[in-house]
Amino acid sequence: MTNKGFNVRKIAIALVFNCFAVLAYAQGESADVVRLANMLLEGSWPALEAGFPIILSGMEAKLQPHVSERAAKTLSAKMSERLNRENLSKFYAVLLSTQLKSDELNELSVFLNSPTGQKYLKMSGDVTTNTKLMMPLMKEACELAALELSGTDKEKISAVCRGFAAVAQTGAGEVCKP
Repeated sequence: MTNKGFNVRKIAIALVFNCFAVLAYAQGESADVVRLANMLLEGSWPALEAGFPIILSGMEAKLQPHVSERAAKTLSAKMSERLNRENLSKFYAVLLSTQLKSDELNELSVFLNSPTGQKYLKMSGDVTTNTKLMMPLMKEACELAALELSGTDKEKISAVCRGFAAVAQTGAGEVCKP
């Protein structure tokens, strides 16, 4: 898998996560805001967690022309330690408390605790983790990448594409095993 699409902006986003996590810890966000943050994070956490290794390996690759491999791997390891559910929950809490007014937080709470809000939270988690929704997009991207490749790279990507095709049809299975 190539990290061609990875850029410095993603590194900055990861660093912002850390900064907000520190701010949340220092500010001691209210229990209500933390609860809302946890509700919002609940559905998206599996996809976020699964994406961190890809983001971090991309960050390492982008850093290595500028720093040693050891430095890039050390930063990646420290970022990995910080990118955990607790810190991201704090990030969301700070984000909510700094971007929404008290009445807006109340409206959000009412919505998220309503039947429609609960359905929304479940649905938002499904969008990021439901293979039947995501695999057709992944299959298409994989096939387009295979068109640009040749030789062994093309064979390996095509094998992965077959995995995406199988998962897209059934909604289950191992994607990255050719």
